Amino acid sequence: MVTVALLAATTGPAADASAQAQPGSLPAVAAAEPFSPDVAALLPDTLRGTRPNIVLVVSDDQTVDSMRYMPYMQGQRDSGAYVFFTQAETNNPLCCPGRASILTGQVDTRTGVENNTQAGNIRPAETLGSPLRDVGYRTGLFGKLLNGYNESGGVWPGWDDFQPIESRNIYAQYNYDVLNNGVREHYASSPEDYQVDVVTAKSLEFIDQTPAEQPLFLYVAPTATHTPWVAAPRHQNAFADTTIPLPANWAEADVSDKPAWVQQLPLPGRGGAISQRRKQYAAGLAVDDMMRAIDERLTATGRMDNTVVLFISDNGLSSGLNRWPSKICELRGCASIPFVVRYPGQAGRTETRLATNIDLAPTVVDLAGAVLPVQPDGISLVAALEDPEGTVSTRDGILQHWGGGDQNGSFAQDKEGTPGFYGIRTDQWRYVELTNLAVQGATEFELYDQVNDPGEMMNLAAVPAYAAIRESLQGQLYAMIRATGATPGEPQGSWRPAGSPPPPSGVDFQLRNSNTAGTPDLSFSYGLAGDVPLACDWDGDGIDTPGVFRAGVFQLRNSNSAGKPAKSFAYGQAGDVPLCGDWNGNSVDTIGVFRAGTFYLRNSNSAGASNLTIVYGEPADTPVAGDWNGDGIDSIGVVRSAGWYLSDKNRAPKTAHQFTFGKLGDQPLVGDWTGSGADAVGVRRDERFLLRFALAAGPPDLSFAVGTATDVGLAGDWDGAGGSTIGIVRGL
Repeated sequence: MVTVALLAATTGPAADASAQAQPGSLPAVAAAEPFSPDVAALLPDTLRGTRPNIVLVVSDDQTVDSMRYMPYMQGQRDSGAYVFFTQAETNNPLCCPGRASILTGQVDTRTGVENNTQAGNIRPAETLGSPLRDVGYRTGLFGKLLNGYNESGGVWPGWDDFQPIESRNIYAQYNYDVLNNGVREHYASSPEDYQVDVVTAKSLEFIDQTPAEQPLFLYVAPTATHTPWVAAPRHQNAFADTTIPLPANWAEADVSDKPAWVQQLPLPGRGGAISQRRKQYAAGLAVDDMMRAIDERLTATGRMDNTVVLFISDNGLSSGLNRWPSKICELRGCASIPFVVRYPGQAGRTETRLATNIDLAPTVVDLAGAVLPVQPDGISLVAALEDPEGTVSTRDGILQHWGGGDQNGSFAQDKEGTPGFYGIRTDQWRYVELTNLAVQGATEFELYDQVNDPGEMMNLAAVPAYAAIRESLQGQLYAMIRATGATPGEPQGSWRPAGSPPPPSGVDFQLRNSNTAGTPDLSFSYGLAGDVPLACDWDGDGIDTPGVFRAGVFQLRNSNSAGKPAKSFAYGQAGDVPLCGDWNGNSVDTIGVFRAGTFYLRNSNSAGASNLTIVYGEPADTPVAGDWNGDGIDSIGVVRSAGWYLSDKNRAPKTAHQFTFGKLGDQPLVGDWTGSGADAVGVRRDERFLLRFALAAGPPDLSFAVGTATDVGLAGDWDGAGGSTIGIVRGL
């Protein structure tokens, strides 16, 4: 049996005096024992599928430069015990999304955890615990789980020993609560209550209690390296007299090439920057102690010679690099994370191949011979770890994303909020598309040479000589976005420079809850000019909500409010006419398109082949769909001039209703105007709605004006009360 330990900055009991930091100097480096040739000779050719013990330690907001101020870990690296990934970066540069990605192997848009308020979107059964326990591991989790976690989250499936820290006071290191397998334990303010030491002790106990013949998976997550950087009593002021150098891109003077949000940043103060670093480095010494203690306990229990150790942080911290003081940005200071690996049979080395936090879960299950319960976006690094010559490639690029705003996704004026972005990091380049609603196209672009300009002080995006590189990187980025089920080219958030005029109005949905003239009961923006709007019950809750069709991509929203699409996927082609309906009677509406006299209907709101392909009507017809007989299934139809041709079914359809209503140039509408359960017809002409209660020629039963002549009409059940009412869409 082989033991694998994955490390990410944490802490443990006090180290011996030789490892204590002395004023005015770096701490002494502890001796380290790399794997001996004799031990390596006894190991299998590969650790893949050998069910090693796995220890994963995840630190908090830790910077790469802080690692050299951790004497034990730095000593291990210097003596050849660690594989150090120098080009490791995170998918989303924030705590909660980063941790969700580590636990699942998926990017933030797949986990649904895109900021610190969305921990509830994670699906606990889809995290690492269950697949590892299923193949025989004893599993334990200690420390920080996700932001906002409390006892209502319960004990997650797949964990034999589940002891997360409740979010209240989680960073203060004192006066906090541990939920010990659902039972609350309170820790007060005594030195022995220091959080990192408590988490360390629990981790060591877990190692001791695991039978020697059973593999263990230990997940440890201390928080000391997160602001307010509370050091252990033994480490107070450890670096008070140490000279702390600042990198060349700290407080970057000329940011004229940077996006508007960076140009608005003030220059940070040197004294504050040094003070912050001293605090974080001192707090990190407890994490260093934790790593020493775990290694020593693994050695004492006979596991160390077969242990793989990986150490990673959830995100970086810019600390004034390129002027930005915090995390959540598109630049290296926010994205770069410490990541080191102790791997049996492999000598330590500097590893320049790309790696990211979404690679952790695939790596762990690859070692364990397990399978993740969800399709990961990350890759296993096992082959690369076992390839010191560098012949095995890892990835062509790292996908990076932020949805915009502060840590809660808010753009409140009294809080810091950065623009949303998508970006790609390759071996040589970082390319970013960043939202700024005050510029044409709502996007600013960044391109940095990671080899010749690692401090990212020269944005090359506007330099003509780099146009071909930028175009190639955009293609790679868009392919990666599509692979995760998202849509490229979309604004991420609503940032614009302070003091700039409001952006031009977007596409506005204005919905009425009655079929009468009046002001909207619901009004919100969704989509872009040029979109084709539609509305249906996408999730089966009885309420119709908006969607738009843009160049072959459906973007569907599950509430009548502004926000991001709940689903975004490609189906059909640019130029198709979109429609939607309940094609199979399961109370959920799904999409379809009409192209040149043919309907292509899909039974799920996802990309894929059509489930029904129906030739009906003529190429220039306008398609419609509705439940013409009240049986719960929507059938297709077409409108030609003012003639309505409605089919009786979607397979081998025949025209069941044929009549004239409206006139040439009207916009056809379909809805259950009376609440009978069966749909009827209507048209929008200029600013008026003309609604007919029967599938037959005749005068309108209702006629009223809403909006202006340039608005587009819409119909749906906006409040779940039954029946259909009208709406307009403006700004298309």
